Amino acid sequence: MSGTASPTSIHSQVLRFMRAKPAGVPLSVTEFPARFQRHKAALHQALSRLVRAGELTRVMRGIYMVPVNTIFGDAPPPVHSVIKAYAHLHHLQVGVHGAVVVNELGLSTQVPGVTLYNAPIQGRRVFNLPAGRAVLTHAPKHVLAAVGTPAEPLVAGLSYLGRRQAGLASVLVARLGEAARAAAQELHLPRWMHRTLMAAPATA
Repeated sequence: MSGTASPTSIHSQVLRFMRAKPAGVPLSVTEFPARFQRHKAALHQALSRLVRAGELTRVMRGIYMVPVNTIFGDAPPPVHSVIKAYAHLHHLQVGVHGAVVVNELGLSTQVPGVTLYNAPIQGRRVFNLPAGRAVLTHAPKHVLAAVGTPAEPLVAGLSYLGRRQAGLASVLVARLGEAARAAAQELHLPRWMHRTLMAAPATA
């Protein structure tokens, strides 16, 4: 793509790029190659044309995907994939929320009506998506430090349970295993978390 690339050229290249990706997986404009980023106005014009033509779906501002057509209409993208694209678009470190971890491990009888995520934000951000509702919530630094490591679900779960639920916290440590415990012990965590990690019985 030259410095004076034509709109038609960018249009066809954007379409080829998107079709090379899995259908139904959202991508943020920040995930497009640098050759497109140098022509942002033309890129956005091409995306708008492709959406109008039905070649792409605009999931939300700055996020697009190749639609998945079914007999019931276009299938909505999974909530997690939308949040992942949103995090990339806004340069956010987004991780699993402790409520999700506790629920998936069967340590809570509550049925969540939304999918929660930890993020370095103030307050909450709510997303009413076609596939479900998602909420980004404020998380402390020590929880975000674990994102992307084997300790992530353990630290998130402990943070959600809190120091007053020591019994459940010990079960959580046991369920997630020694690799998660060892990774968590390397992090700068509140003292009560380290005490919980030390006190929980060893697992095989």
